[in-house]
Amino acid sequence: GTNPNASYGEVYTDGIKLYVTDTANHRVLIWNTIPTVNNTPADVVVGQPNMTSNTANNGGISASRLNGPRGVKVIGGKLYVSDSLNHRILIWNTVPTTNGVAADVVLGQPNFTSNSVNNGGVSATSLYEPMYVNEYNGKLYVADYRNSRVKIYNTLPTTNNAAADIVLGQPNFTSNTSNNGGISATSLGFTTEAKVINNKLFVSDLLNHRIKIYNTIPTTDNAPMDIVIGQPSLNTN
Repeated sequence: GTNPNASYGEVYTDGIKLYVTDTANHRVLIWNTIPTVNNTPADVVVGQPNMTSNTANNGGISASRLNGPRGVKVIGGKLYVSDSLNHRILIWNTVPTTNGVAADVVLGQPNFTSNSVNNGGVSATSLYEPMYVNEYNGKLYVADYRNSRVKIYNTLPTTNNAAADIVLGQPNFTSNTSNNGGISATSLGFTTEAKVINNKLFVSDLLNHRIKIYNTIPTTDNAPMDIVIGQPSLNTN
């Protein structure tokens, strides 16, 4: 839900560094090398000015602060963080090497000082508690949790508030009803992750207690899944 203490964080490595979203402390920790001994301290903190503070939006909403971060990835040398309770995704064009560095790009909000739910209304640019982000073949996949949808950007965004190109789980970019139109091969209810494996798209459909599998990457809005895991049919939950 909207509880900032909920444990929805992520552990990620690019093979060199270790990244952890410390959700309830409103920060991302970075280890410059993967730890090999117990209780190794992190080297860099993102979202806080130092390693000893943990206030949400410490000092005010900005490009350098976080509120309940959930997902973290390094894509093309850039750091992506799902700043969930600020209803945005922050992008650092280079992975930070010092504490409290400001992000370069924001998605889901028109600027770095706003954090409204679906700022300006449900649209191709808006977000409502985004969970995890993933990339595959130059496309960005965002699990837009409370909007019960997956947003696909056909190219990796480089400007603030960029619009997604494709939506799954909703008939269009201006609707966000859970299971819009009823339980079906197209509907979603609170989406937690969208990830491509072997050219197939896997989507965690939380409220419907199922995993949706698309045998090919969707190129049209509201495309239906091909396979369901966790349910006996495509229209049960």
